[in-house]
Amino acid sequence: MLITFVKWIARIVLVTVFFTGSLIVSSVNVFAAKFDLEAGVYSELTWTDNVDIAVAKRDADTYLTVNPYLRMSRDSNRIKANMDYQAQATIYNQYSGRNDLQHLLRGDLQVEFIRDHFVTDFYIARESEVINADEAISFDGLFYGANTADKYTAQVSPKGVIPLVGDIAIDFFSSHGKVVYDQGIDDLEEHQAKIAIGTGTRSTGLNWGLNVSKQYVQTENQNSSQSEQIDLSGSFPVFNRLLVHAMFGQKREVLSSYVDREWDKGEIWEGKLIYAFSNKTKLEAGGGKDLYSHRAIASFMHATQRTSLQIDHIESQVTKLSNDIKEAREKTDPYKFGRAVDDIFIQKKSSINWKVLGAKNTINFYLGHEERFYRNIGVTEILLDSNLRWEYRLSGRSNLSATINWWRLGDKQEDRLDDMSLYTLKYQRNIGSKSHWYASAKAGIRDGTHAALEYKEFKLLLGAEFRY
Repeated sequence: MLITFVKWIARIVLVTVFFTGSLIVSSVNVFAAKFDLEAGVYSELTWTDNVDIAVAKRDADTYLTVNPYLRMSRDSNRIKANMDYQAQATIYNQYSGRNDLQHLLRGDLQVEFIRDHFVTDFYIARESEVINADEAISFDGLFYGANTADKYTAQVSPKGVIPLVGDIAIDFFSSHGKVVYDQGIDDLEEHQAKIAIGTGTRSTGLNWGLNVSKQYVQTENQNSSQSEQIDLSGSFPVFNRLLVHAMFGQKREVLSSYVDREWDKGEIWEGKLIYAFSNKTKLEAGGGKDLYSHRAIASFMHATQRTSLQIDHIESQVTKLSNDIKEAREKTDPYKFGRAVDDIFIQKKSSINWKVLGAKNTINFYLGHEERFYRNIGVTEILLDSNLRWEYRLSGRSNLSATINWWRLGDKQEDRLDDMSLYTLKYQRNIGSKSHWYASAKAGIRDGTHAALEYKEFKLLLGAEFRY
């Protein structure tokens, strides 16, 4: 499997080099720029009262995790790069059969081969993912070997612009990505391409574009999902505070399946308004129609020096690979709480994020509701996600925090299929400007129905991080 993945990566690299080889040679001096390096290690000693994540008989144990890491970054005129590597070693006192070593890698590289005209983004990752969410899932990201797959992700995205007349130009973008698992989960491949002629966002007045796009998603052992679209879009400012956007076009699409399916086709449209009340407050609202779903977006943002509030609602079609890579870049939770497996879903997601920053107290509250309709397999999942965090600054070097995390999975038939909640109390004290130590207590409860594994766990932790 890994050999297949390496061959696939080599194919992408060869194609990219074929088109940009001469540009790379001319820009080799750019790569000689220095990187900002950061190395460190964090170690944690944990006592748990339920080492096997058991439902009834709960056995206690102590284990040590050691996580050395290396981070590199560079932000120059023509190169932006970030690389994050860490090893996660877990050593148990009694249950040595659970000892584990994981390697995690994420890397982003953006290279501007032709200034203002041609850029290529590269993304690679080596991570782990839970195979079966009904089985043991750690509350805080610890993996369990038999229920874990190694996940390899790669994506390359060339994009650029060819000037024509004035603000009018040809914009082009393509993205090619693949996820390969060593066991338990089907591999996934995605290709996108888009070309547009128009002003893009370059004009201070009316912006317009004639856009043509194609997307191809292939899940292992299934037929591919494909989408083709042509549309005309435009946006223009009104009274300096209001931006009006509109789009109309044609689309045709076929979803993956184990059997052949017919193409769906029809008209699509979208309208959107963006209004800036001030430099602190902005409102965005819009709607439209896709082939078999509505499009909708509503967003309110307000930020001051000490408070911020953001309320969002979006209805759109999402592909699994694009969503997974986006989540990885945002470093969300390492497990997937949902159960459905498909490459495309229709997403309806609402969320609120509120933050208050005081002289000594910081409060952050998040609540999200997401409905995913997997049209291909006829499954609807409803996911609730909430987080409440309070932090109190005891002194210039120490702080106390309390966090509540709660997740719920349901569907159209039942409100609750799986619940997970995690309660954390933590004291942290800084050591110099880069390092710190901490003591923490965590309590986790999983209360599921049907096949979901139910268990409770209490942990005491003592840890430290040293950065160089």
